[in-house]
Amino acid sequence: MNQIFDININVMDNVNLDIIKDIEEKIRNSESLNDNETFYFLSYVSYKVRDLLSKSKEKNLDEDDFKDGCNRAQAMLGYYFNDLGLKNIPVLTSKIFFNVVRHFFIIVYIVQNGELKAYIVDPTYNQFFNSDRCLDSNFVIKDGIIRNTPDPGYFILKKSLDEQDVIKNFLNFGFMELNSENAKIYGDSFYFTQVGITEAEYENLFVPGNSYLKFFTMNPVELTKSEEELKNEGLFFKPIDFKENNNIKSV
Repeated sequence: MNQIFDININVMDNVNLDIIKDIEEKIRNSESLNDNETFYFLSYVSYKVRDLLSKSKEKNLDEDDFKDGCNRAQAMLGYYFNDLGLKNIPVLTSKIFFNVVRHFFIIVYIVQNGELKAYIVDPTYNQFFNSDRCLDSNFVIKDGIIRNTPDPGYFILKKSLDEQDVIKNFLNFGFMELNSENAKIYGDSFYFTQVGITEAEYENLFVPGNSYLKFFTMNPVELTKSEEELKNEGLFFKPIDFKENNNIKSV
């Protein structure tokens, strides 16, 4: 698996389920989380999704780019967040823009330090950073029309080093804060995969970060997998129930 960035997926071999249980209870009670709790919680849910996806394909976590797993990941997260009562928005890129790479991700809202903060949670974004699909040669132009583009990772390479660092961290942990700056970086990576437009139109593509914020939050989609389907694939997970798992302390 050749990736354009040397990223080590965050692996949580010893999740403290006592801490996760306490965080989940605080969320259910509409209590505010601090920065450390938010980070640990989102790290856990992203890792959990990745781990289950990899195991379902009998792959090691560090060998999986999670290709074609985005709709499952979105559904897994959606049911989990819904169970906790967390506001969340399932998003599909191709519902926002025409003729772009189709990708599912989710936005979740967490009360953090007394304020409601939004996060993009996308544990499968890594699939778009394969070096073979992030080349200039992946552009196909015929009769002045864009027919094919590189994967989204290619367009991250066009960003500043600071912006690339934001995405590297995102690829590591699977989530990042949703603000205008991050929305611009992430959104552009999909917006520039447009096909079916002229070269001139392509050269003039532009969306400001604040517009991406609106697009992402105003276009929810239905989850594409039912709870039963996820259970049958071994991909469904719920908040921790210590009544059934009294002796479990880590996974």
